[in-house]
Amino acid sequence: MIGEVAPGEPMVRADIAIRNLFDSLRTPGGDRIMVFMTTLGDGIVVTFATGAVAAYLFLRKAWRRGTGFVIAMAGTALFVPLLKLMLHRSRPMELYTGADAYSLPSGHATLNAVLFGICAVLVAHDLSRWAKAAIFTVTATLVITIGFSRVYLGAHWMSDVLAGLLFRHGDGFRLRLRVRPDSQREDRPDHGCRNRGPDSCRLWRLASFTELPNRPRHV
Repeated sequence: MIGEVAPGEPMVRADIAIRNLFDSLRTPGGDRIMVFMTTLGDGIVVTFATGAVAAYLFLRKAWRRGTGFVIAMAGTALFVPLLKLMLHRSRPMELYTGADAYSLPSGHATLNAVLFGICAVLVAHDLSRWAKAAIFTVTATLVITIGFSRVYLGAHWMSDVLAGLLFRHGDGFRLRLRVRPDSQREDRPDHGCRNRGPDSCRLWRLASFTELPNRPRHV
């Protein structure tokens, strides 16, 4: 993706064509809708939502999930400005200063993909297959719409948004391991018994203090 945004590359030409297309299609009503959607993904909203989700998880004593969530969001928040400063890709229009003045990747797309993606996993993991499908569909629609709003309003190129969404499926997706359901956690008693015989399994339980030997009774 990064190599494709060099000057003269097909991706850059596609970005310009898409930008010009949206410019020709913009309407006052569409502008109001897209401004509202991009506001949902602003840094203030993301920060508040992150704090609320983390507080809820820690109050519920879901330490692994809370820690994984905080690591995911903090890592993403650091990744975005660092990559912007490394690439120095200009936005379609001048909007911000500092690292935010640069375009690739889209902070809105990246942060909201990770935030809502993990929240969807947390909410859906104990639900039925159809409920999971509905939650993931709504989440994907919300994240894609927020990313689309950035392109529509001229704040980002299309490839900036795609790069942010790809980060969610790469580095951000691996952090799902820390928020997986309790039935899949590595610290459950029988995790170490996989592919082991009965004797080996018993030794594992003894070593991990999940099964204590019977103590002789004193008469």
